[in-house]
Amino acid sequence: IDDLESVVKSEEVIGHTWGLSPLLGANMKIQATDGGEIVESSEILKRKIVKNVCYVGDEVTVELHVVSHLPRAITVSEMKVTLMKLKDFQQRYKSNDTVTEAEIFCTLDVGSSVEIQPGNNIYKLPWTVITVDQYIISSTQIQWHNATFIQDYSVSYRTAICFDVLPNEPTQSIELNPIFLIPGHVQNVRLFFNAGSDIVCGGKVELTCSQGIKVLPPEVNVENGDWKSKCTFNLEPCKPDEKITMIVTVKCDAIGSYDASHSLNDDDGIENSITQTLQAIIKTSYHHNLYASLNSGEAIEHPPMSAILAATVTTLKYPALTISDSNAYRYNENQVVVSATVHCNTPVPFSLKEWDITFPSPLCLEDGEDFNKGLFERSIIEGEELFFGFKCRLDFAEEKPDTTVKPLLNIVLQDSFGKTFSQVLPLSLEKFYDQVKNEHQRGTSNIANVQFNLSNQNGLVGSPVTFVCDIDCSNLTLTKDNSEVLFDVSCNNSDWILGGKVRGALCLSEDKSSSTLKFIGIPIKSGVIKRFPSLKLVHFTATNDSGTSQSRLPDIKVTSKYPVSFMSSTHKSVETLSYLSLLDEI
Repeated sequence: IDDLESVVKSEEVIGHTWGLSPLLGANMKIQATDGGEIVESSEILKRKIVKNVCYVGDEVTVELHVVSHLPRAITVSEMKVTLMKLKDFQQRYKSNDTVTEAEIFCTLDVGSSVEIQPGNNIYKLPWTVITVDQYIISSTQIQWHNATFIQDYSVSYRTAICFDVLPNEPTQSIELNPIFLIPGHVQNVRLFFNAGSDIVCGGKVELTCSQGIKVLPPEVNVENGDWKSKCTFNLEPCKPDEKITMIVTVKCDAIGSYDASHSLNDDDGIENSITQTLQAIIKTSYHHNLYASLNSGEAIEHPPMSAILAATVTTLKYPALTISDSNAYRYNENQVVVSATVHCNTPVPFSLKEWDITFPSPLCLEDGEDFNKGLFERSIIEGEELFFGFKCRLDFAEEKPDTTVKPLLNIVLQDSFGKTFSQVLPLSLEKFYDQVKNEHQRGTSNIANVQFNLSNQNGLVGSPVTFVCDIDCSNLTLTKDNSEVLFDVSCNNSDWILGGKVRGALCLSEDKSSSTLKFIGIPIKSGVIKRFPSLKLVHFTATNDSGTSQSRLPDIKVTSKYPVSFMSSTHKSVETLSYLSLLDEI
């Protein structure tokens, strides 16, 4: 052993290499990796290959077993294991060329001044994997003084030991906020990207919209922007734990309800509507966060890994708010209370910023009669119901009832970012409006307006006075050519005695819009008379030629206007003649 040690110390051995055998022997064992191992045959290397599957960022341990056949312990200055990329190793094996230093991917050093005892020696070499590829242990090298001993596995028929390094799970994440889109509105969607512990070299963001949604990329003006169903923009490089927020503008069509412009959507209905979707896909290239530290700040030369991240946000199946019930209660002739029950369908809370309600004629909101002040800025959550009440009046002064326009309750919601959304909710008050319409028609149709005029405003008791009745028949319902209007004039027997034609059929004008009636009234008491005769009108259809039964049309409502009063006076003098019957006999 002394002679051998003097040889390895000689300067003449510098620059030469020898095999480990017969002095030493080396063998490898790999501690279990997360991905396990795969044994397969290599046609190129003509031997078995054990592939130890691991992931970027894992720390694997190579156990180097060195068997010394020397009689005593020796101390070597260097002991290391070299690794090559499998494809380079196979190329060198086929060409039978010597491996160069440039082809060595990395070296695992046991350390300096390593003692080798006679027999079996075990050394553990940890290796942190940072790049994706397949690597093979190419050699074991021991430097003993000036002599270099190498075990080259390219010329060995032993089972080759490899590492199959796969990409690690990326720690990056993306999130879309809000978590839903409100139909019929333009709103901002925030795309949050978190690099996690990865070193992100950059990437591409791709937004894809389903039918009914359009999008604008970040920093594009809404007014002048070109709305698209698909857009792409760049993601800037990120350091570990860095976060980036990208804001895009999204426009959604309304579904089964009124949109913000109060226009009714023509969809088949809420139940048959298709859920609208905005999908965000980010494709990034990245390195494990250990890469920079292991390269000591040097430029990263190895290709990065790639990751695909996806997030989706959908529109609500229903509008944010829906009307679950609405009613109108009439508590006197022209006073109405309207109630509306509003159901919230949003998964996240919103607050009520403002609201207003509009009614078609004849309903009018009473000024200052809003019962809902306690709901202002109130937060509402999914499934909650709000009860609105409004005091109204019926007003037919301007126009006839309009049932073609719905009452609309407009509620403005506000999210946590201060963005507002106007929800236009139609109220189902058709039955109430139909009832009001029918009552109004009955009240304004088939009416005759009668003006009673007197030939004199005063007269004597027992002296006849001429009554002239001007009858407006323009609102009468005359459905047949032979329809007649019968009249009947009556009065209180303590005031007047009537004469002339007080019953019969009216003589209508050619356009059947008016008629005039004259009759005589005799006052039978003195003083101021404020009660006058009344007129009753009825429709009557005469018997036809076949002798079928008569038919009647609806009764006519008569609205009469009379003089203020009639002054009836008594006679001031009476001339009489009296005589005795005896004189006639004389």
